Amino acid sequence: MSNEQNKQKNSADVTPESLMERFHGPSFAKVVMVTVVFHVVVIFGTSISYMKKSLFGDNVGKLTKEKRIEKAVADATSSIRKIAEENDLNPQDISDKFAAAGTRAARVSAPAPETKTPTGDAVKAPAGDTAKAPEKPDSKIEKDLKKAVEGPKLPGAGDKDDIFQ
Repeated sequence: MSNEQNKQKNSADVTPESLMERFHGPSFAKVVMVTVVFHVVVIFGTSISYMKKSLFGDNVGKLTKEKRIEKAVADATSSIRKIAEENDLNPQDISDKFAAAGTRAARVSAPAPETKTPTGDAVKAPAGDTAKAPEKPDSKIEKDLKKAVEGPKLPGAGDKDDIFQ
């Protein structure tokens, strides 16, 4: 049979019913099943790290205070190393910066010693450094926030304009 004869025979066999048989796609149940499986895989794949940490992670509540401190220091050290690598810095420089800030914070938040006046009264010295840094002036926004402004005027109790009376 030639190609033309084959085409004529195939075109004669084509009916609307045969076209509809080939047109039908997968069933609705199959589409829903594929969608559900896909979503379950995506959700499970993105939550593996959380589940791993929550199921198999260290239970910090059962550790002693010293062990928790050691764990926190180890976590902080690894974080500092990671940050230093990302910024092409030396981890020691970053930890020295934290150490310098920590000593200043400890100095500022240290409890103030009590002193006695010549009359015998106990006076508490101001907290923080004795050589106090000059306070910076308030910015325009801070000044605006500190201003006392009157609020809106409220109607009196005897007004007859109230529509709900």
